Amino acid sequence: GIFQGAHFGDCNFPSSGFEFVGLFAIEDPPRAGVRESVLQCQSAGVKVVMVTGDHPDTARAIASRIEILGAAGGDGASGGDFQVLEGVDLNLRLPPPEGFNNLEEDSKEFWRHAVSHTRVFARVSPLHKQIIVQAYQHFGQNGLGEIVAMTGDGVNDAPALKQAEVGIAM
Repeated sequence: GIFQGAHFGDCNFPSSGFEFVGLFAIEDPPRAGVRESVLQCQSAGVKVVMVTGDHPDTARAIASRIEILGAAGGDGASGGDFQVLEGVDLNLRLPPPEGFNNLEEDSKEFWRHAVSHTRVFARVSPLHKQIIVQAYQHFGQNGLGEIVAMTGDGVNDAPALKQAEVGIAM
């Protein structure tokens, strides 16, 4: 993907009159044991999904490293474009306050497909996180609903943690 601000034509800052003096990069790798934990959960039949506010390319790279997505960016399911969804992809499909039952049929089909195939939700808001949990509870297991466990490490995760059957605050 192309990042906004990565080219001189779409930068929102001055790009002339500077002298290059160096480059600095950082990495925040997954903690030791995360990949093994994900694989262990998957072998026990748990569907592991990443829900993050991070950029989709960052989320895809981390998800691939910890086996949420396979090495080629997919997990073998026929999810196509649904492997990684962004918050903006959800905005036109958000349910009304009374829930998913009153959604138009095409939006219901979108959520069914998302619950079945999406392994990474990126650039999502706290509201998106809560609705994603609700979608798994409503559409998972072919409409019977999934039992959802959610981990979170910040205040922005609180609505989704409360919505899930199991909420784990770190």
